[in-house]
Amino acid sequence: MSIYQDIDYAIAKLLLNRAQAKKGTITYGDCASELSFILGRKVNAHFNLTVPLGNVCEICFENGVPLLTALVVYKNDIQGAKTGQGFYKIACDYRPEYKTMKPLEAWKAELAKVRKCDDWSSLSTYLSKHS
Repeated sequence: MSIYQDIDYAIAKLLLNRAQAKKGTITYGDCASELSFILGRKVNAHFNLTVPLGNVCEICFENGVPLLTALVVYKNDIQGAKTGQGFYKIACDYRPEYKTMKPLEAWKAELAKVRKCDDWSSLSTYLSKHS
């Protein structure tokens, strides 16, 4: 198990709240802005999210829930092509079946899992212990 930072938990909580409220995707820029407010420090969308999003995947996987990072997308990427590429490398580590899929297909499959999930209790409980 990895040692996580405050930004990892903050992103996980932010994305969990979005998933539970059925708010849909969020851009990297909006995610960074919300995290900057939550954490009280500047979070750069281009440089500060890659590692924490990978950690959120690990947290989700360890808690048996869909990978919430599928909710984070590039601005103006309506089809998900660019988003799918970034998500793919990390997702394949946790979902070996995605290696047989194209990046966009894997991203869409995981996003569908996030949208269909109605039991986030294991992740919610885990995150409540790390507030």
